Amino acid sequence: MSNNSVVPVPQENSPNAEVLEQLHRLTAGFSQQQAIASGVRRLCTRVKELIDDVENIENQMEDAEAELIELAETILEFSDAGHGLGFCKLGGLESIKSCLGYPSYAVKATYLDVLANLSQNNEEVQNFIYANSDFIGNFVKAVVDDNLPSIYRAKLLLAISSLVRGNAGGRKKFFDQDGVKALEQTFSSSFSSGDIRVASKTVITAFHIYSDSVAAGDSDKTPSFLSVLKQMKEKLTAKSDKYKAVRNANQKLKVCCARAKSADKGCKRKFCDFDYFSQDHVLNFLNTCTPKGSTVRDIRVIKACMPYCKADQPPPTDYLKHLFCLQAFNPIRNCFRDYLEKNPNIFGDT
Repeated sequence: MSNNSVVPVPQENSPNAEVLEQLHRLTAGFSQQQAIASGVRRLCTRVKELIDDVENIENQMEDAEAELIELAETILEFSDAGHGLGFCKLGGLESIKSCLGYPSYAVKATYLDVLANLSQNNEEVQNFIYANSDFIGNFVKAVVDDNLPSIYRAKLLLAISSLVRGNAGGRKKFFDQDGVKALEQTFSSSFSSGDIRVASKTVITAFHIYSDSVAAGDSDKTPSFLSVLKQMKEKLTAKSDKYKAVRNANQKLKVCCARAKSADKGCKRKFCDFDYFSQDHVLNFLNTCTPKGSTVRDIRVIKACMPYCKADQPPPTDYLKHLFCLQAFNPIRNCFRDYLEKNPNIFGDT
């Protein structure tokens, strides 16, 4: 049988069989590393092209966004295969930084997820990230901003947790940046506004970092941290009904509207209460959501919408007086769409 390998195939009885076998494995391993490095460089080059072209292809932003999200799946494959550090060193970390600065929050959230996957339980990757970025400090400052989209804040919390846990250097950065205070503020604001996703993610993140600190013996930091956790528990216990209650579509919409702080009260009355609309108005509202996947397409099914539409309500007659309300329409609609996307039972959580 012919052999095209550079390294000869060892014969069983050859005195050098073991040496040749080791050399064969080393050569194969080196070839694999070269292939991986080449793949990482191609991926990073493509990410850079998409980022650099963003100002020139405004009409193709959705296509660029979709491709960047697709590339993120490829990056996760490197992480799953144990090549996370190599990916970061070969330009991957810089690509992640670029994507975190992209104008789309969907892309930003996706690459926060990538960063969390690369760094979780991987001290080598964590140390490389610490040396080449200030992610922990930046994320701790950003997560307290309750004007950011809920899904983005949730991913910030995930990234903070993954970067900090299991690494003494990460914990030090977290505490030095007043991370506990940031989590306390994030929980307080999200809990008050009814943002269940962020409130619950904050509690989970705080508990995980606290547990990691206790296990590591950071006794000087844990007492105040434990006090914050107890306060979170008290608030959750006092209002547990709010977190367990079933929410119909109208209640979900009002949660989103509460976040649109700059919206005029008259606008909120027009856009934030399905009972105020006729069937046609509600269906038009739902159908203006741009489909982003099978879950959102389900929103467009008329039969699913009808139970939450009341035909006996007359349509508003003074829309011309409230044209400026349209500036509040998109953020409220997008928030509502995002909320429904993240819940498998479209109209009502059970």
